[in-house]
Amino acid sequence: MKYKCTHCGLVFSDKNDEGILSFRGKLYCKNCEEPVVEIPDQPQTSSPILGAQTTLISNSDNRIITNNYYGGGTPDEKVETLYGPCRKNEARLCKQCRQWIPLAYFNQEKCICYDCELKESHESFEEGKNFFEMGFYDEAINCFQKYESTCSKEDQAEVKTMLGRCYYEQKDYKQALKYFIVASRNNAESLYYLGICYLNGNGIANDTGKALELIQKSADFGNQKAMGLLKEKEQIEEQKKEIENIDLFLIKIKGYYGFIDIHGNIVIPCQWEEASDSNEGIVMVKDLYENWGLIDRTGNMVSQCQWNFISHFKEGLAVIQDQSDRYGYIDKYGNIISLCQWKHAYDFSEGFAAVCDENENWGFIDKTGRKVISCHWWLVKPFSEGFAAVCDENKKWGFIDKTGNNVIPCQWENVYRFSEGFAGVCDENKKWGFIDKTGNNVIPCHWDSVEAFTSDLIKVKDYNDKWGLIDKTGKVVAPCQWEWLGDYSETEGLACVGHDGKYGWIDGVGNNVIPCKWKSVWHFSEGLVRVQDQSDKYGFLDKTGNIVIPCKWKEAYDFSEGLTWVRDFNRRDFFIDKTGKNVISCHWYLVNSFSEGFAAVCDGNKKWGFIDKTGTLVIPCEWNGSPFELFFHKGLVKVYDDDYHDTYININGTKVAP
Repeated sequence: MKYKCTHCGLVFSDKNDEGILSFRGKLYCKNCEEPVVEIPDQPQTSSPILGAQTTLISNSDNRIITNNYYGGGTPDEKVETLYGPCRKNEARLCKQCRQWIPLAYFNQEKCICYDCELKESHESFEEGKNFFEMGFYDEAINCFQKYESTCSKEDQAEVKTMLGRCYYEQKDYKQALKYFIVASRNNAESLYYLGICYLNGNGIANDTGKALELIQKSADFGNQKAMGLLKEKEQIEEQKKEIENIDLFLIKIKGYYGFIDIHGNIVIPCQWEEASDSNEGIVMVKDLYENWGLIDRTGNMVSQCQWNFISHFKEGLAVIQDQSDRYGYIDKYGNIISLCQWKHAYDFSEGFAAVCDENENWGFIDKTGRKVISCHWWLVKPFSEGFAAVCDENKKWGFIDKTGNNVIPCQWENVYRFSEGFAGVCDENKKWGFIDKTGNNVIPCHWDSVEAFTSDLIKVKDYNDKWGLIDKTGKVVAPCQWEWLGDYSETEGLACVGHDGKYGWIDGVGNNVIPCKWKSVWHFSEGLVRVQDQSDKYGFLDKTGNIVIPCKWKEAYDFSEGLTWVRDFNRRDFFIDKTGKNVISCHWYLVNSFSEGFAAVCDGNKKWGFIDKTGTLVIPCEWNGSPFELFFHKGLVKVYDDDYHDTYININGTKVAP
């Protein structure tokens, strides 16, 4: 029986031929170390015989390795290799490139040099890319793993990135993240995909800030995908801002509400039972079935009307209540952030919202809807300055930080939220004081009542039921001698005080700079304050207490746009400036304050029009309206037609809404 090498084609007369090696029951060609197979008898072709002794080495793959040198000679004979001269017994012949290779550059398991092995594995890598493009991810993974085991350190990041992408496409995000995290140190594409995982919450908690940081780094390294995403996101954000900045005006037609734009175009049709323009660029509407939904400022439905209740948006999120009377959260784009599973819920504050579970215990969730502080508190208050007040099962109050640690023990009967670095606390004697953020009782508890810090001064009430002011050290700035004390205003540097039914003002050190002699007072407006004397006449004071406009008027408004309306005891009306000078003499039945350069005036037929600051009637008195609504806003003012339908007119008196 003859034998033939499957690689080089040499034919051997029998299995005892000197050109054949027998190893563990299998036959191999000494020339190339490949298996030989039986062939039918035929005229024999003589085979070369290796003249030198062959050394046999075994390994775990049951492969054989020979010295592979030809034509006689000795093991010590020198051969020329790709890496310089080498003794034959210290070199091997690569079965692929057929070059002599020193053992240090030779993979004895595969009988090939490392250059050929790298070339072979790189071909596997390219094949893996083809499989990836065709969507054959398992086949691609096999190819990439072959390359991963042999490629250089420089190529490791690239192959790990491709492996991560395969698992990402298969939605095995945990496995994908392992590769992306390692490869992201040296690969911009892995940085990008790692950012996408953070952005979408794939296999990891959603963290938009972290996501954008990673994607920005990827873009900085020149990754086109990252740069494209950031540009697209920037464009989307600009579009959102444009939408959120669209001016809308509420209008009611035939009993139903809608909105128009500044040109009078109906943006949101009048088909809603109720409607409310949110402070964060979204519109809340209620349908005929008493369900609430959301509409953006272009009129597109964001969330169908399915909620019993929607709160105003705070920090981009709103509380919703479903038909089971459970609460959850929704964002401005209609995405449900937290399912309606909570018995009670607060608005977001500093990135956290307080929620109450079925057992009437309170905890906190973050803006992804994830419960970050477990529900085990009897009651809580929203976060303020990094701390939230919490009440335990013993009805004692303390504070936690944003990790949920009880940083200030629950020992107080009641507390206020932190403000200006201080929080009001009430002890077991029902006396109030203040603690700092370390829990130190920096202002002792001996006040009957206090109010939270809103400036450097705080209102306190003593046991005589009189009010005064203290500073942040607890020092009494204004003694407790006032029956009534208003908030201290840093703008004016004053606080209004009252005693025996008379009012005045004190400064920040307790001086009674404006004596308590006025029957009624109002808030400062444009640097002046309206006062009423004991004879029921109105005038105006400045911040020093000087009488700028004498008390001689029967009625008066606060200043607006430098002018105010007054009426004398002969029922004559005027607009005066801040010096008391008569600027406009009026003959109207009613007037309003100025807004955007115009003031509403009402004639004897109880129809409204508008005058400018010269007193000229620029919009005729032909409209119905409510005095509380007749103020221009962004060039439009709401009035009613003869059928008492809502409409808007512009500064030219032109009707802009149907």
